[in-house]
Order: sequence, then C-alpha cells, then structure tokens
Amino acid sequence: MMVMKTEVVKGQMLLTGRERGTTLIEVLILMMLIAVVSAVIIPSFGGLKDSIMVNTYQRKIDRYFNIIRRSAVNSGQEETINLGRNNISCNLSNGESLKLDFADENILTLEYEEKQIIFYPDGTSSGGEILLVFNKKERYYFQINSITGETGWYEP
Repeated sequence: MMVMKTEVVKGQMLLTGRERGTTLIEVLILMMLIAVVSAVIIPSFGGLKDSIMVNTYQRKIDRYFNIIRRSAVNSGQEETINLGRNNISCNLSNGESLKLDFADENILTLEYEEKQIIFYPDGTSSGGEILLVFNKKERYYFQINSITGETGWYEP
C-alpha cells in the first residue's frame, strides 16, 4: 500500500514523497487471491446459463400446452398435439398452426411414449409424459394429467 508523506504549508497540504511502496510479496498475494476467487466464481456462471436455458424451454413448453388446452375448452373441439423428437406441433380447430421447433438446438431432445396428446373440450386430456433431455445428461419430466388436463414439471 502506498502512503504519501505530506507537509502542511500555509494551510495547504503538499505531497513531499513516498514513505513506503508496495512489496512484491503483497502483489503476489493479491494476484493469488484474485486467481482463487476467479476459479471459484467463473465455473458457476456456466451452470447458471444452462439453468436459465432449461427454465426457458420448460416455460415455452408449459405455455404451449396451456394455450392448446384453453383452445380446446374455448372452441368446444378436441385439439391434438403431435410430438416429434425435436418439435411439438398442433393444428388448432380455428385453422391456426402452432409449432415449437427445437431442431436448431443440439442440446435438447424430447422422448415420449405417445406420439399424440389430445386435449378435450371438458378440459381433460389423453394424458402423457414427455422427457426433456438437456445436454444429453440432465433429464426433466413434463407430465400431462389425464383427468384435469393440467401440466407440470418434475425431476427424477
């Protein structure tokens, strides 16, 4: 730490020189401390980014299914969702076509038993479960309740 020697002359403070400079050991200790803190903090940002991406995909899928369920209830007609490995699509009864496409994303795949999920006008559904695989390792399950038609996520 650098401390300057001062003199007071007629009410003004004048710098007259350095009393003591920073030693090499102090600089090395500071650099090591910065390196240790960086080594701890930087990897956690990678995990944060992945977590944000997973949450984004989950919200998109959840919102998509809720829109289609509401459409079935409001139109009084069945709405069918078609599941692909990297996409989810639906041609609504009002002629509108909805599609969630994950083909550009190498980090996400969908796995499921049923190729279609149907939402009925009374709010119920055919039910089912979709497995979202993120980065070929993290697995999240999206479940569609057949009685209530409600959706939700859970981790195994």
